[in-house]
Amino acid sequence: MLKTSQIDYNGRFCMSAAAAAGNRAFGLDRGPPFRLDDIRSAECVLLVGSNVAETMPPFMQRLGQGRSLVVVDPRRTATAATLHLAPQPGTDLALANGLLFLAIELGLVDTGYVGARTTGWDAVRSTVAGYWPGRVERLTGVAEPDLREAVRLLAIAPTAMVLTARGAEQHAHSVDTTSAWINLALALGLPGRPGSGFGTLTGQGNGQGGREHGQKADQLPGYRSISDPAARAHVAAVWGIDPADLPGPGRSAYELLDALGDGGGPGALLLLGSNPFVSAPNARHVAQRLASLDCLVVADLVLSETAALADVVLPTAQWAEEDGTTTNLEGRVLLRRKAIDPPAGVRTDLEILHELAARLDRPAGFPTDASAAQPEEHEPVSEGFPLRLTTGRVAMQYQSGAQTRRVEALPGTAYVELHEDLAARLGVLQGERVRVSTVRGQAYLPAKVSDAIRADTMFVPFHWAGKQRANSLTSDRLDPVSQMPAFKVCAARIDRVAR
Repeated sequence: MLKTSQIDYNGRFCMSAAAAAGNRAFGLDRGPPFRLDDIRSAECVLLVGSNVAETMPPFMQRLGQGRSLVVVDPRRTATAATLHLAPQPGTDLALANGLLFLAIELGLVDTGYVGARTTGWDAVRSTVAGYWPGRVERLTGVAEPDLREAVRLLAIAPTAMVLTARGAEQHAHSVDTTSAWINLALALGLPGRPGSGFGTLTGQGNGQGGREHGQKADQLPGYRSISDPAARAHVAAVWGIDPADLPGPGRSAYELLDALGDGGGPGALLLLGSNPFVSAPNARHVAQRLASLDCLVVADLVLSETAALADVVLPTAQWAEEDGTTTNLEGRVLLRRKAIDPPAGVRTDLEILHELAARLDRPAGFPTDASAAQPEEHEPVSEGFPLRLTTGRVAMQYQSGAQTRRVEALPGTAYVELHEDLAARLGVLQGERVRVSTVRGQAYLPAKVSDAIRADTMFVPFHWAGKQRANSLTSDRLDPVSQMPAFKVCAARIDRVAR
């Protein structure tokens, strides 16, 4: 596996083939390090694992006419591409390494940039030597001519960008996969060059803002490590508390859910604005863990499926009913003013936290003023589960669907998309109700038959609940570094059911 780069004390980016050692990426977990308008200057964009035409429609304005757009996605989506690479789910790492192999073979590496601005190149080159085109074609299902054309389009463009998103990152080895795409960008000399670079596209509004404010179990605000004594002292001074009162690193989100109510984990949970009953991987297991709690308190503006399990539900204001800030994809912090007042008796999340802290005799710090090593990526297919399942979003629904599923004008059902050849082989008709199964559970869905997806892959949007819940199927395997769950690939099967 390739390690991503980090700036060393000489101002150079460090590349390494040792996936398990050292720091990663560019030192920060954030979106693009440039203005989105800069993407207009890129004459070639490699987009890995995102259907921005449906999930970020305004973003498409940056991908206008006159550019080469290479899209990596198991499905052919509305994000129209100059070249579409459709790898098997879970093989993005091999694909990135294969493209870097070809860049080396064809003499397209910016050797001056690599020599002056990176370290660890020899180890990277040695690692990708094992990813020759024939092998990568067998691993990924992407034809060798398409591999060569993708590298050619990137290399001949005076300006180019590599952008990754959730489709590349929500895997059990997402850090290594993203590392490989960053190494490709560095080898071509893209980061730091006007109109070129590398960036990631966050999956939802203010996701980046939450991370920057420390909403991760191993971070303090500003991406500071919660284990760093200097960072702990700095944040504690801002908050007016003793550094010893700050906790140490905690469990990642899924690890916390997995530990609920088991005797060694939390017996009570306060959940704000989240619906893991639908949105968590291996959702059936998570539902069992939620049900095992001594006390579940949910604060939300709708009665979601998770809220329906709660011992106490606290109604909260929605975003338009409170002042605050949001961080956009460019990293700009925007002031957001309240548009309307919430209903009588409904409090904001901050007011709820303030009142709870006051009743626990800890009111200080809770103001009510809002200004304040090459492992397998996927489960192997088998005779019992011969297909690969991937999940994602659709344009007319949002996240777990707790809000948008209540809007009658929006499409009201999930589906499973499968290739017309697969449908013909199984005798599945358009719109027919089928059963999709993994080792974790089942979902019953109408079939959407198309030619826009690989014949060995199925796609299910994750916005619905009940018997249509995609995350009854997904794996809870985690990336060993980031603890990102493997939402994007698992072994599955599809069967007809009685009509």
